[in-house]
Amino acid sequence: MERGLRAPLSPNEELALRHVATGLAHPASASTGDIERLKKLGLVVQVDGELHLTTLGRDRYAKLPCNILR
Repeated sequence: MERGLRAPLSPNEELALRHVATGLAHPASASTGDIERLKKLGLVVQVDGELHLTTLGRDRYAKLPCNILR
């Protein structure tokens, strides 16, 4: 099992993950520390100035309570 799937997330990191998943996170306005940790865990990447979930990030997001992936 990948570390990104089992590492505990703070409430702010979980919120940042939700924002990336729903397209509400923008690199300029997102909390740098939270996004950097999500990147280190392999959950988020920045491509062409936009934040995106990795495959691992999508799996982690799907495991959060009350989430429905589209």
